[in-house]
Amino acid sequence: MDELKGKIDRLKGHSRRNNLRFIGIEGSRGENWQESEKKVRLFIRDNLCVPEYEHVEIERAHRIGGGIMVKFNKYKGKETILQKAKQTFIRNAKYYVQEDYTDGLNYTEES
Repeated sequence: MDELKGKIDRLKGHSRRNNLRFIGIEGSRGENWQESEKKVRLFIRDNLCVPEYEHVEIERAHRIGGGIMVKFNKYKGKETILQKAKQTFIRNAKYYVQEDYTDGLNYTEES
């Protein structure tokens, strides 16, 4: 059973590898995906100061748990934005960008 749980967690982790959570962007739970995506694009341009990534390919964006969950089409774009956010914001700042990990076991590419 533990082996199956581990396999499921690794599959979930792999499906989430292109996701980032953007915390602190103003909005409401009722906003549609277009509004959420637009806010993330403006955040990337204005707050992260990487206008060349304003038009990064986004598969979907939606409000979840007080933030916006974004699934990027390409891992490289997600990683570039995450690294820029780590350089720009510190913990307890108004904004925070984090990866979307699974709830189970720690996921690693080698597993």
